[in-house]
Amino acid sequence: MLVCLERGGADPFRARAWLFWAVALALFVSACGFPKYEFGASGASGASGSGAEIGGSAGSSAGSATGGDAGTGGGASGSGGTAMGGAAGDSGGLPECTIASAGMDAGSNATAPTHCFNNKKDGDETDVDCGGPSCRACYGPTREACQHDTDCISGSCMASTCDPLFELQAETVVAVSSTNTLQFLLRLQFLNPEPQANASLKDIAIRYYFSRAAGDVADPIVPYATIATLDSMDVGQQTEWNIVRVLPMNSLTDSYLEVTFTTSRSMLLNDTLELTQSIQDGSASGGMFNQNANYSYANQTTYADNTKIAVYYKGELVWGTPPTFDRPEQCFYTAVNFAGNAFSAQGLDYRAGSDPIVEFSGEVFHTNTTPFPPTDSAYLPMLESALVLVDGQNATLSVPNGSYWLYAYLISGDGAETAQFFAQSNELDTFCAETVGAAPAWAKVGPYPVTVSNQKLVLSSSGTLRVAGLELYAAAQ
Repeated sequence: MLVCLERGGADPFRARAWLFWAVALALFVSACGFPKYEFGASGASGASGSGAEIGGSAGSSAGSATGGDAGTGGGASGSGGTAMGGAAGDSGGLPECTIASAGMDAGSNATAPTHCFNNKKDGDETDVDCGGPSCRACYGPTREACQHDTDCISGSCMASTCDPLFELQAETVVAVSSTNTLQFLLRLQFLNPEPQANASLKDIAIRYYFSRAAGDVADPIVPYATIATLDSMDVGQQTEWNIVRVLPMNSLTDSYLEVTFTTSRSMLLNDTLELTQSIQDGSASGGMFNQNANYSYANQTTYADNTKIAVYYKGELVWGTPPTFDRPEQCFYTAVNFAGNAFSAQGLDYRAGSDPIVEFSGEVFHTNTTPFPPTDSAYLPMLESALVLVDGQNATLSVPNGSYWLYAYLISGDGAETAQFFAQSNELDTFCAETVGAAPAWAKVGPYPVTVSNQKLVLSSSGTLRVAGLELYAAAQ
């Protein structure tokens, strides 16, 4: 169980860190995208992943700009968005969910032979699992061996090694091990050797991997949208910072920050993209990250290469070595906006709280203040209201018996909120958050495995918990 501690004094930052934080707070309301929580893929993900964007439709953002990787779902087609057939409560029970995983990260080369994913240099490869006519192109950061330009993502094989397409450097702003705020700078340079070539920002995704579980932080983890410049031109309004939760929660990674762009502005040869990043524990009570247990963390106070931060271009890994996760497989079944009307967002249909499958007789929470962090406006009807669960009170959904994966949208209210979230009497997580300024904080938590055996899914809490919505996915058979 996480304990929300009294916030004490500030971390001993350098004067530079104080300036950084002041800028972050001043700009936190801009360009902060919709936090996506998804299953990570196993050892390397499958091309038909579990559907990043939590069941986004085939070809949603994880299958396009960000792709499948050795640590995220999604790829050529996001199967998490597969329709399950009948809606919850319909006759016929839970439809079958069967997903054929492609195993290793294939990116756009999903039909490549198995030797392209065995962590060995064999077959017709020019380096380990890359190059040659059968496998993906080599991406260059570690100067993989090549024979022809076509063996390299950059299209440049020089002296039998691949030139990288990008180079990413990082600098740590807050270098202490225990901190309630992760702060760092990123510098991405486009190195394509072809002078006329360019790279659209819209095709780039950057991922910084960290651990919530290694410290005592609690949701909502807040990405503060800070600064993004392309050769000194501000692109912050066209930048999205998203927190993504993955499984399992291990000592190095259970989440990552993903930075993507909504602009098609191009990077030319030697153009540099600079990003100022900040990730904070969502509780004003001051939970602490253990940075030494974060996969992407490096105690470097000047810019230096960091290959534990991943860069994707057009769905292909072009920089870094992502961590690996197990990947539960799922198919979307139903979703509910507990205290509001039916709506649709990102290809999913949410039922109204008045739907017959919902049973609840307690209080309903409403706010006239836009929740923080800012999100896609389609979700506001759900995030501005919630069912209030207190000790001994339940919200129940009538669904067919079976195994599911559950996601919940939780929001804070006035003052400190500390509660444990339960489903089927099993404790799932701790939600510890206060308002951010005058706005309630929110997070999408999960995935959690749940089993229904009496056609009832029962949600409850210890303490006061505000549950705005729910998404339910059938576990693959």
